[in-house]
Amino acid sequence: MYSNFFRDPCATGLIGLPYGMGKAYFQGPMREVHRRCYMGQALYRIDYWLAETRDRFQLADLAGPDVGNPFGVPINGVFVPYNSEYQHYCAHEILSRVATTPRVVAEVGLGYGGMAYYLLRDGGPLIYIGFDLPETIALSSYYLLKSFPTARFLLYGESDLTSEALAASNIILLPTFAMAALPARSVGVTFSSHVMGDLSESGMAEYLDQIVRVTRQYFLYSGHMRGGERIREAGRGRLGLVTARLTAWNRHMAPNEREGEYVFAHQSLP
Repeated sequence: MYSNFFRDPCATGLIGLPYGMGKAYFQGPMREVHRRCYMGQALYRIDYWLAETRDRFQLADLAGPDVGNPFGVPINGVFVPYNSEYQHYCAHEILSRVATTPRVVAEVGLGYGGMAYYLLRDGGPLIYIGFDLPETIALSSYYLLKSFPTARFLLYGESDLTSEALAASNIILLPTFAMAALPARSVGVTFSSHVMGDLSESGMAEYLDQIVRVTRQYFLYSGHMRGGERIREAGRGRLGLVTARLTAWNRHMAPNEREGEYVFAHQSLP
């Protein structure tokens, strides 16, 4: 099941498959209208990635591991996995903010681990901590264990979350409720894509309490602008807004969506 998770219902909601493409793409030859739709979106996002990264990377930088039977588009001899351009961009935005040692990055809502792959592949020595629902952690554990077989993993229940246990690990994958067990100020940068903006008021307040407690430097949010504004208001006095801007990752398919990225600094920073 996991060896085919990109095309299996076990990953429903985690892959970001364009609406209706599961049926159109995986059940026989694609119709021309679906092929054009998919290629148009893929080429648009690659062009946007090149612009957002100021041409610092090549298409080959988007290549991913052959884990889970991924799908995407071949361009100039490079297989570009679906959504890899956004995941790669986010990984390098995070890396640009991790300045203190030990370099520890936490992600709230890691999905199958796509962004984590590029972060760990390109980031050099760092500690990655991913939080999500238990069933999602099972899938991301498979993906990252296959992608980084020599890395030191710490999974839920294997050890207490002490500073020593964190320092001895490369990749830590935990259910979201385990965030409360992390030592205070043990994370340099915390990142969340879309998840935080979709939470209820009480859920957001609880997550933000933990993020503020464990994060030393920055909290990066990417998703709907209304979610970013909710985080800004809920974090007032604890998280200071550094930047907020509109983005256009999905504008080709959803021109009326207002999505953006926010960078918040912990108020203890000078």
